Amino acid sequence: MYTWSGSFEHGAEVTLSFTQTEGYLEIENDDSSLSIGGLCMLTDDELLIFDENSGMNYSFGYRLYGDRVELNRDGSVLTLKKDESD
Repeated sequence: MYTWSGSFEHGAEVTLSFTQTEGYLEIENDDSSLSIGGLCMLTDDELLIFDENSGMNYSFGYRLYGDRVELNRDGSVLTLKKDESD
């Protein structure tokens, strides 16, 4: 499994993990959190996660830059750094 993470203004922490068949995105901020995960499809520039809990699909654009990934959705962009344990 490959994992990228980042800490942002106001204390938000984001973690993205995926294999060729499963993807997970976790966002934590103060006392609230959001987690989506399940089967995924990965192309050269798009990650699609089928969330097991809600039954919804989430699509993210992405670009790899060495040890960083730029994740984008609806005009918002997050840059995450690859975890060193991977």
